[in-house]
Amino acid sequence: MDQRIEAAASELTSLAVLVAEVQARITRAASRSRVAAVVTAGPLPQAAPLQVWRLESTAAWCDQVKEWPKEGHVIMAHYDESSIVVYAAFNKEIASWAVEHQRFGGPQFSTERLTWIKPNFLWMMYRCGWALKDKNQAHVLAITMSRDAFEEVLWQTWPTSYRESGGPIATRDEWKAAKPQKGHGVQMQWDPDHSPAGGKLERRAIQLGLSPHVQATIFNTPHGIRRIDDITDYVAAQRERLVAGGGGAGVGEKRKGPVPAAKEEAKWQSDGDFMLPTERPYVVKSEALARLICVTGASWPGGAETCPFTPRVRRGHADAGAAASE
Repeated sequence: MDQRIEAAASELTSLAVLVAEVQARITRAASRSRVAAVVTAGPLPQAAPLQVWRLESTAAWCDQVKEWPKEGHVIMAHYDESSIVVYAAFNKEIASWAVEHQRFGGPQFSTERLTWIKPNFLWMMYRCGWALKDKNQAHVLAITMSRDAFEEVLWQTWPTSYRESGGPIATRDEWKAAKPQKGHGVQMQWDPDHSPAGGKLERRAIQLGLSPHVQATIFNTPHGIRRIDDITDYVAAQRERLVAGGGGAGVGEKRKGPVPAAKEEAKWQSDGDFMLPTERPYVVKSEALARLICVTGASWPGGAETCPFTPRVRRGHADAGAAASE
């Protein structure tokens, strides 16, 4: 009799342990589901600062420009230890769908084309004409990415210009051979950066054309995108300050030559209320990646003082060590 009681007690204990384990698994699964829902819909409101694009993360352009490098292949960006903001411009329908669903898709978004992103706010403003260029670039989105995903994107890059290649690419044949197959990779372009009014600068800005494969596997995923915000109203407000300060003639226009000299200085150039996202040189995490994407100066790991590398100038042949120019 005692043995039967002991056996029954042992079975009940085992059953209790099993029930507790099942309950723990259910709790963990529910927790993961809640986390997944948060990641899909966007981060929690109390998340780290750059997980939500914040208007308070701005500063006067006239103050920021004093600290920015004047030349080089530099990634200017708004970022912290774990996140970086990149920009893209779309029509109203695509932008609205993206903000609502916190990812890209919908009836008007093509999954078979490149999606171009730019970490530099002013380069985005130049390309979209401060959201005035055309209806397909009338809405500017600030896309907060994880830095890990951003650098994964950088590792997939291929320079669209042989003159802007470097790192492991030594010859034109190697450049051609490195071109990704259709639908894969990331097209990389280094173009002259521009002032708020459209004046061309010596410093170069990067833009990245994401292939359908990279969008599906890195960028347009919970790992890649942490938040999408439509900042068109903010863009319009700063555009109005720019125009009011005498910068209207250059908004959305192409201009040859450098920024106007001091004697031609307009009011917007000293306007302390002309506020742009706080940006600084983005420093990549490894020299191998730095060489691959041809960054120089302040974007080089360890800083400009340690940068031994400059992209080649292409004049039909590779001229290693020469400064890049048009």
